[in-house]
Amino acid sequence: MKTNYKKEAEKWENKYWEKHNRFSPVEFFVGVVMAIFFTLFFLFMFHAFDSPLNELD
Repeated sequence: MKTNYKKEAEKWENKYWEKHNRFSPVEFFVGVVMAIFFTLFFLFMFHAFDSPLNELD
């Protein structure tokens, strides 16, 4: 019996992507929170929120 390995591989690959391509609200929410956190972290790191009035003394 001859097996068509390419077709077999495509079948398993399609099954894998069907399972892993679904939109996950939890992953999306975690990604948004991480993006906000890192943005604020870098802004604080580069003193973006320091008031220029503090430099007048």
